[in-house]
Amino acid sequence: MTDLSKYSANLFILSAPSGAGKTCVAKKVIENVEGLEKIITCTTRQPRSKEKNNIDYKFLSYNEFTKKAGEGKFLEVAHVHNDWYGCLKSDILDLLEKGIDILLIVDVQGAIAIQEQLSGATYIFLLPPSWEELENRLKKRDTDKDIDIELRLCNAKIELTKWKFYDYLVVNDILKKACLETQAIILAKRCKTNKNVLKSLGVEGINERNAHQNN
Repeated sequence: MTDLSKYSANLFILSAPSGAGKTCVAKKVIENVEGLEKIITCTTRQPRSKEKNNIDYKFLSYNEFTKKAGEGKFLEVAHVHNDWYGCLKSDILDLLEKGIDILLIVDVQGAIAIQEQLSGATYIFLLPPSWEELENRLKKRDTDKDIDIELRLCNAKIELTKWKFYDYLVVNDILKKACLETQAIILAKRCKTNKNVLKSLGVEGINERNAHQNN
């Protein structure tokens, strides 16, 4: 398992059931939080009308995806809503080594898989205000067929039971409030152990405080 405490940067992982608004929240947070970059996830899913390659997702063919998976290039791989998703190890490690904080948007399967490989990431789960509102949002966005909406709702029931795997829960009832709460989590984490400043001051034993508290 890789310990992220050796890096000066932080990894924030954001998950949500389909339709809860994670893409909108992530976009606003990236715009408002300086020094935070989004990792672009690979997927075999077809792009929606306004989505662009290498901006919203890295859209790969099934053969391209399975080739990378077979070569061990993904940190995690998940099969969700009949499509494959995965984030490249190189994309994450390159930014961490440069000291850049990362916001990674993954489904629940991916988040749990990452927890088995990395320690020290911060996990944020975005929730809809109600089940009825989740259904309404999926139908209003008019990007999925009825059968796809039913599949996403079925998966959401399972995903919502995994909330205990996350450090923070944010309810997306009002977009602005959900963004501010997510930003607050990120800023609080940065302040908890500002490793870049400690290193610049020549302070040794950055993790000793936590070890002392545990004793």
